[in-house]
Order: sequence, then C-alpha cells, then structure tokens
Amino acid sequence: MHKVKRIRIIVILFAVIAFMAAYIFMFCSVNAAFPQNKRVIYSFGETFTAQGAEFKITNAVLLSKSEIEKDKELTGILERNSGFSSVPDLNLALIDITAVNPGQEELDIDLTSFHLESGAFSLQFYYPLVLYFNDGGMYISLSKYEEKKLKMPVPVAGVHFLDYNYKKVKNRDYFLVYSLYPEKKMAAIKFS
Repeated sequence: MHKVKRIRIIVILFAVIAFMAAYIFMFCSVNAAFPQNKRVIYSFGETFTAQGAEFKITNAVLLSKSEIEKDKELTGILERNSGFSSVPDLNLALIDITAVNPGQEELDIDLTSFHLESGAFSLQFYYPLVLYFNDGGMYISLSKYEEKKLKMPVPVAGVHFLDYNYKKVKNRDYFLVYSLYPEKKMAAIKFS
C-alpha cells in the first residue's frame, strides 16, 4: 500500500514537471515567433509617413461640453447620431492634420486605420463628425503633390477613464496611432 502511494506521487510529480516544461517551451516559441512590437513615436508637429502619404499634426484642441454646445449644428449631429450629447462630461478632441502626397501617383488613404490612444483609452475618428468638419469621409484621395488639411474629431468622455477629471484627461499623453504591427507607429499629440 505504501509503495502504491509513492508511485502515485512520483507519477503526479512527473506529470506536473512535464506540463510545466511544455508550457515554458510553448511560451518561449510563441514569443520567439511573434516578438513584442517596437514602438516608433514621432514628436508633435513632426512629419510621418503612412500609406505612402506624409502626415503632420498641426494643432490639437480638447473642447469641453460647454464649448461643444455653443455650436448648435455640431450638437444636433451628436444628438442624431449617438448618445454622446447626453453625456455630461463629454469632450471633443479635434486634431488638425495635414496630408500630402509626395509622389507622382494618386494615393487612396484609409483613415479608419488611425486612432487616438492614451493608456487603455483608444478610439477611432468619429465618422459623422468627420463629415461635418471635412469635405469627405474616412477615405481620401490625394492626387500627385496634393495637400489636404483635415480636422479629425474623437469624442472623449469620463466613461473612457477610471478617474475622470477634465484637467487630468487633458494633460494625459495622447498619440495618433496609425500602425500596430510589426512596429507600433504613432505621433504625439499635445492639446492646446
């Protein structure tokens, strides 16, 4: 009987060791095949290239709820297209971007690949307001050497953050992310 218990303990011990060895091997092989992506961060106002075009963030503001409500057409769009207008601590990030086609061929740019990020907060540009502030949607075409100025909106509210405070939210580190893999590429945003 004593010998049977010892054999069970040895078998369980070997099974645990084999499981741990397999786990460590799999963990290492996955991390070797898919390493952590490198972060490439451009400074505010620095030109960066995405989808063949050159982009530059020229200005960024974070509008408060009272500033948003001064624009009745803007408020109407928010009421018709979302529940954002009823959010008491709504802010609106407006990012001014210049897009330039540096080449001879026409470029089609997909703006859905861009998003605003700060820590765990991440949101794409808000389509109804993209239409309101610009003469096009989330896809733009740039003919050779053409330059377009865009005003890209992102709603920001307290529900997006654990500890909401307007001054803290405004002073967080924000980035315009435009590529996630193999390198995470982003440009810093400073709200004025």
